[in-house]
Amino acid sequence: MSPVVILAVIALVVGFGWRSMRREHARVAEALKKAESAVKKRAPAKTVTLEKDPRTGVYRPSDEG
Repeated sequence: MSPVVILAVIALVVGFGWRSMRREHARVAEALKKAESAVKKRAPAKTVTLEKDPRTGVYRPSDEG
């Protein structure tokens, strides 16, 4: 094979690889946007205050609220 044909084949492989990488990037970016919007729509999580037991040093939920 001549070097021109080999370079053309390499260029085609690189072109198809680049195009598939762009598609995959767009797919992942879209999935990330959907996940972020789902998190924003979700109700805020209830926070729990922890208190350290001075005797044992273990953190436990406070009795408040």
